[in-house]
Amino acid sequence: MPLLVIVQGILITHYLNRIHHETDLFHQEIDQLLTEETQQPSKENIQRILDQKMNIEKQLASSSDVVLVVSLITILLSALWALLLNTYLTKPLGKLASGMRNIGESVDNLGMAGVGHLVNRTDLLPFSGRDEFQSCARAFNDLLRALSKNHEHDRALNDLSRMISYHLDPEKLSLEALIAILEYLELPAGAVLVQTNGELEVFASHGLDDVRELGNNDYVHLCMHRRQEQRLVVGQRARIATPMGLYNPREVHLIPIVFKDKALGVMVLASNAILTPSQLWFAKTFCQNFSLALNNALTHTHLQTVAAMDALTQTYNRHFGARRITEEFQRASRLNEALGIIMVDIDHFKGINDRYGHLFGDKVLTNTADMIRETLREGDILIRFGGEEFLGLLPMATLEDCHVVAERIREAVADAHVADRDQKVHVTVSIGVAAVPDHPADCQEDLIKLADDALYQAKQQGRNRVIRALAA
Repeated sequence: MPLLVIVQGILITHYLNRIHHETDLFHQEIDQLLTEETQQPSKENIQRILDQKMNIEKQLASSSDVVLVVSLITILLSALWALLLNTYLTKPLGKLASGMRNIGESVDNLGMAGVGHLVNRTDLLPFSGRDEFQSCARAFNDLLRALSKNHEHDRALNDLSRMISYHLDPEKLSLEALIAILEYLELPAGAVLVQTNGELEVFASHGLDDVRELGNNDYVHLCMHRRQEQRLVVGQRARIATPMGLYNPREVHLIPIVFKDKALGVMVLASNAILTPSQLWFAKTFCQNFSLALNNALTHTHLQTVAAMDALTQTYNRHFGARRITEEFQRASRLNEALGIIMVDIDHFKGINDRYGHLFGDKVLTNTADMIRETLREGDILIRFGGEEFLGLLPMATLEDCHVVAERIREAVADAHVADRDQKVHVTVSIGVAAVPDHPADCQEDLIKLADDALYQAKQQGRNRVIRALAA
């Protein structure tokens, strides 16, 4: 349209310049005539002037026609341009703006969740063709779809984080988190490994055939060391258990669980398809949220352990031990299983304290506790029950089992000695044992009293011996 206006201006200027030139020539002819003939002008000169005047008038008429035609053409072309502009620019832009405005109102009314549900089923801005406006509509729909997906991820992350935040048991928390992310990402298998005492332990697993050596895997340790995600194709030994049998996944992702630059563990995710960037982003973000909950659970467990432990001997203290005794006794009664108790008392401990001092007495306590702990079976519980008295809780142990373990403890202590500089002191212990159902006991206090009475008998009979509780 601006080009037409420019052409019109050039044509009008051209014809106006011609008229101006002819007019100047006409005036020059008149001036020359007046200069040459001061008398009456001749007929030839007058006719020449009249012819030139008529020529100028013809050019003026012709110029007016040309200007009129050019103006009409310009007006028609301008109208056509306006029509095309309205059809192919103004209306599409208005439609695009109206659609965006309607979507904005829908977001205000329904929220991103409602719009996300709609945009997953159809395009909120319909489009057809391949021009720029349809490309804008297409890009807008893609943007809205991406925003809806991100909103869905954020909502899912909040729901999962809120769900796992209620757990303070690290293993239950790990299992809950693992199941949640596997279900959300529709993955068949995975595991959570947590570092405890310098070793990676499997706290939770699902769908994996064998996780016993997972903590020793080089890729897992590399993920922990570098604190970076590792992707690997699974070898033939790693298999996923399904109702249809065992098979190899397409890939495995190892994602570090890091809290404040401290690597807590690794989350293992197995997939039979390549994970999309969106799925990887979700898994990494979930692990970040999970790291906070896991750190809180580990801290809570550590504080519970510290509160439950005797600071000197690193055995359970009496307060926590009483709870464990109650739990084990109730379990044994419910399942009709055996439960044994060993009461151990260090002989002549007061005399050791008086003669060698309390620091040496503390060393006797720690050494004795270490020897008892080393002799007990795996799963047995050692409790410091009094000053120099220890209680061993032996789940699923008969009276005979308890007596065998007690004799091993007595012999181990008697064969050793406690040294301090040039001092070497031999220590002995007296032990009483009792067990259910070998002994009738209605509650844990009755069982403890039976073992304590047997310990008293061991003291009365000369110490450094094991005595079984008397049967009723």
